[in-house]
Amino acid sequence: AGICQGDQGLGDPIKSNCTWWAPGLVYDDKNVLHMFVTYVDGIYTKWEGKRFIKHFTSTDGVNFQYQDTVKLSSERCIDAMVYNVDDIWPMVYKDEAAGSHIFTAASKDLKTWDTPKDIIHDVPQEGPWVIRWKNQWWMISDPLRQTGLRVYKSENGIDGWTFVSVILQEPGTRTQDQRPGAHPAVIVQGDRAFIYYFTDGGKQDVIQMAELTLGADGKVLCNRDQYAPATQPAK
Repeated sequence: AGICQGDQGLGDPIKSNCTWWAPGLVYDDKNVLHMFVTYVDGIYTKWEGKRFIKHFTSTDGVNFQYQDTVKLSSERCIDAMVYNVDDIWPMVYKDEAAGSHIFTAASKDLKTWDTPKDIIHDVPQEGPWVIRWKNQWWMISDPLRQTGLRVYKSENGIDGWTFVSVILQEPGTRTQDQRPGAHPAVIVQGDRAFIYYFTDGGKQDVIQMAELTLGADGKVLCNRDQYAPATQPAK
């Protein structure tokens, strides 16, 4: 469908001297699409500069209108994901100025947000993704300097996150699936959950997909070879 269009340089970042990163989208109860996207205040050859979460809305998914810049815990916040818990919209994100911890802020109208809170700080990480699956709230994130993806569980989906397990740590057998999984996204369909992740292949990164399962001990598992063909194509 082309490039997202909008103000704030959304459709032409080179002309506006900015960088867009890690968009996250959610529909509200009026079927309006809200995008929370990382804005970097320049085009850098290294990962530097100030980073903010900007909020846009759209009715067609292509043309977006700037609403506001979310006031969060620092000027180095990225990877926002917004989801719904009853009448609350929590946002989880990475604060690079706070040791790359995972923070949360909450809103009732997607406009006014409460004071951000540091909710996961056991290891530096990024790309948090929250789902409701198997009657539980789960968060899966990328621990950066460690291999695999970390899984956490919460009773209310907002706070009280506890570590559960690590998945996608060991190499798989599918073509270009021999490296640890990174930066997840999860789609829930009924009682099944499918995780998308990328593997760093050196010159080429590849998006892979696998299915999550819940073990008898309550730990989330992922057999990345579950649907691997018996005969692998040449690498």
